[in-house]
Amino acid sequence: MTQKIDPLNEPVSHLPQLEFIRVREDTTFGKALGLMRKSRAGSVLVCRSGRLIGWLNQRRILEKFAVEKVPAKTPLRELMARDPITVTPRATVAEAIALMRRENLRGLPMVDDKGRVLGLVTVTQIVRYVAAHFPAEVMNLPPELDRHAEQAEGA
Repeated sequence: MTQKIDPLNEPVSHLPQLEFIRVREDTTFGKALGLMRKSRAGSVLVCRSGRLIGWLNQRRILEKFAVEKVPAKTPLRELMARDPITVTPRATVAEAIALMRRENLRGLPMVDDKGRVLGLVTVTQIVRYVAAHFPAEVMNLPPELDRHAEQAEGA
């Protein structure tokens, strides 16, 4: 008899790893956008000597580009979120979820004890991982017709 795994208590290092974009701090905003578009990625991780020093994600891009009209030649060191919140490979999926919820994030860079980038943990990854452990339950959930939101979405 095999023992069922609790996916929420598994380390984030067990999540299927996505490709991520690693760039230097002198990479231009325009170059980073081009890399993201080409790779269909939602962010770039900014590194110096292999260590994470910043992060530029879609939310920050909207703030900087759409609102502030940042020129494409601007280096990422001027735009990135410095010292981003991270997880280690030992953090559990539940801990990553709690951290994302508390900090209102959709992703977390995964780094080792020396700050070297190992990967990126995203909400989509987590949902797919957890759903894969409960395929029958996820696919067979009945609709809850009498369920109502406590407050209007976006309020």
